[in-house]
Amino acid sequence: MTEDEARKLWCPFARAIDHHGDVTDGVAGVNRDDDGHPDEACRCLASGCMAWRSDPPGSAHGYCGLAGPP
Repeated sequence: MTEDEARKLWCPFARAIDHHGDVTDGVAGVNRDDDGHPDEACRCLASGCMAWRSDPPGSAHGYCGLAGPP
C-alpha cells in the first residue's frame, strides 16, 4: 500500500492521552474515542514509524513490519 493509504488506517499500538474530567482525576492512554471509534491521533505513521517496511526499498509503497509482509 502507499504511505497515504497507510496513514488513513488505525494503529493498534498507538496511544493518545485522554483526560477524564479534571486532570487530577487521572489520565489514560487510549486508542479509541468514547464511542469506540479509532482516535485520530492513533493513525499509522507510515515511514515515520520504525516498523514501516518499504517494498521495494526506497519506494513510497510498503507495509507494517509488525504485521509481517502482505
